[in-house]
Amino acid sequence: MLADIIQQFAPDAEEATLDSTGMETSSMSAHYHTGSGKARKIYVKLSLCVLVGSMFSAGLVVSWGPYNDKREARPFLAKTKTVTQPQ
Repeated sequence: MLADIIQQFAPDAEEATLDSTGMETSSMSAHYHTGSGKARKIYVKLSLCVLVGSMFSAGLVVSWGPYNDKREARPFLAKTKTVTQPQ
């Protein structure tokens, strides 16, 4: 689906950016969590590739964290490569 959207609306994308972030799996605030003395064990990690000019998503990988970004790099870049290959 992403490939169809990119080919139709942003076929000549020249720049893309990649980033990852973690999202909590509970509704407990970070402030309360820190004060409670409980250690955070896992979280949902979202890695996303966005085409700079259009802000269209060109790739997405969801995994469990905490891990280094290198762990998702190969499958993430493989998925993005099938959608677009910016300069």
